[in-house]
Amino acid sequence: MIKASIHESGAYLKHIRRYVWFSALVYVGFMIIGYTIAQSYPEETAGYYDEIESYHGSIDLDTSWELFIFIFQNNVRAMLVAIALGVFAGLVPLFSLALNGIVIGLLASIASQEYSWLVFASSILPHGIIEIPCFLIATAIGLMIGRAALYKLFKKDAGVIDEAAGGIRFYISVLVPLLLIAAAVEAYITPQIMGLALSVTGG
Repeated sequence: MIKASIHESGAYLKHIRRYVWFSALVYVGFMIIGYTIAQSYPEETAGYYDEIESYHGSIDLDTSWELFIFIFQNNVRAMLVAIALGVFAGLVPLFSLALNGIVIGLLASIASQEYSWLVFASSILPHGIIEIPCFLIATAIGLMIGRAALYKLFKKDAGVIDEAAGGIRFYISVLVPLLLIAAAVEAYITPQIMGLALSVTGG
């Protein structure tokens, strides 16, 4: 049963691999754009960073458990939206890739200047190793569904329902459990690693 499930998941990833690579390229491209914007307009970017910090500070989360639930729910919801609303010509997953890429690029520039690259990496990589691939796969599924929907507009049988069903099945069986792990890492482990990086760099 487990072996068959792994085989099915591997076959599905192979099926969408071109879309995953495309999502990764778009994501990295907008990260570079975000980083370049931050370097070109440091004052405006600093103001944006302050808004992000203010927003996070306004979230009333007293325990790591509450943080874990908050992160998990947000990620599950965001990736489901990227998949389900991909049916609109793939515009929603594309927008999500662009927005998230720009934000990471902005934060990379600010964090590396105010602290260090080590601190930035420690704040992203522990959970990002799991979360970012999940995000890229989710947007890839949305893009694939969007392509099928566009084909359908031109009366070509692209199997929109089949593509959507396969994507949702993969999302539930693979991505949601991985997002659970990523949320646990972000809530319980990432803060510890980031604190260690801050102490090492004197931040």
